[in-house]
Amino acid sequence: MQTVDPSWTLSNVSGGCGSGEGLIAAVRDKIMRREPIKMRGRVTGYEEVETDPGVIDKRLLVYEAEFSSVLKIAGREGNILSEILRKAWETGNLRNTVKNNPMKATGAHIAIIGHITIDELHRTLTTTDAANGFGNRFLWLCVRRSKLLPDGGAFHTVDFNPLLTKLREVVAKAKLIQQMRRDEDAKTAWHAVYPVLSAERTGLVGTLLARAEAQVLRLSMLYALLDGTDTIRTEHLDAALALWEYVEASVTYIFGTSVGDPVADTLLVALQESYPQGLSRKHILAATFHGNLRADELDRALRLLQRHELITLERRPAEGGRGRPKEIVTYRADELNECNDLNHGGYLSISKDAVKSKQESNAEAGTENELNHDMNPKASDEVVI
Repeated sequence: MQTVDPSWTLSNVSGGCGSGEGLIAAVRDKIMRREPIKMRGRVTGYEEVETDPGVIDKRLLVYEAEFSSVLKIAGREGNILSEILRKAWETGNLRNTVKNNPMKATGAHIAIIGHITIDELHRTLTTTDAANGFGNRFLWLCVRRSKLLPDGGAFHTVDFNPLLTKLREVVAKAKLIQQMRRDEDAKTAWHAVYPVLSAERTGLVGTLLARAEAQVLRLSMLYALLDGTDTIRTEHLDAALALWEYVEASVTYIFGTSVGDPVADTLLVALQESYPQGLSRKHILAATFHGNLRADELDRALRLLQRHELITLERRPAEGGRGRPKEIVTYRADELNECNDLNHGGYLSISKDAVKSKQESNAEAGTENELNHDMNPKASDEVVI
């Protein structure tokens, strides 16, 4: 990229984002201020004066090797980083409303590449950021090293010229494309897979995958642009769906059946460990939370887990038939828990089946037309105006 677009690499790649205000400043519009025009000490009028030229190129790539720092900053009370990143994903029109130093940016294009371990992610992704849409604006990908290279990868021996030639052509074409569309087969596949992508999901996994259709749309456009075309074909959509299936698998692997609530998640782990016997309310309060949880907080967590169909509540008679019945909370096993399989998957199959069905239908219609033509050859000589 440094060879293909050196100005972007040198000027538009940032090492981190410390605050929402700093992010806006990196892609800010020019600032104009109304200043008085004075003659002999008297104000005779006003004029617009440019006090800050702003940033012309609104592209920004934030590379954050320690993504946990972004999550920690976004989770601080009063910090606007989470809000700004969400708006950047939506429209690219950003603004801070402080009185002394207001800034805005229009048409900004901000991307983030971050790295974080699973343990750090569990600690730093707050329930609020998971629920408010911050988390589902990212593509979460589980990765691990594929090999050990104690002497490096001999990077200098790689011939990048074929890739550079192709990349230059792709970038040049992409700059001229103003509008993109799908061809007929891609449209058929998209209509088939869209309801499944946009289906409502439960738990923290469902929250983090809630923008599936928008993410797949953007990915399919990128794959088409990398092919140098303004037309999204089935291979571009299928590539996007394959990547999204991996995203779903990654999120499910990372968060499992977590519902994004610390109390409910702690309780869920305890119930899974005690399955199939279950736990009484008394045991949960005394042993699981060591007396540090109020009864009303436990009720709230139980209602949340019931809503996600992850537990069952059962009243059992007291031992010996005397006393009040005990309420036992039990985890719903995999075979009972319909919400446990949160990775819908199968998008590629749905896409391919829809296109195949359409092609077979068209082939049958074509065969039928040929038969009708053979039975009525004179019809081809008629001219209808």
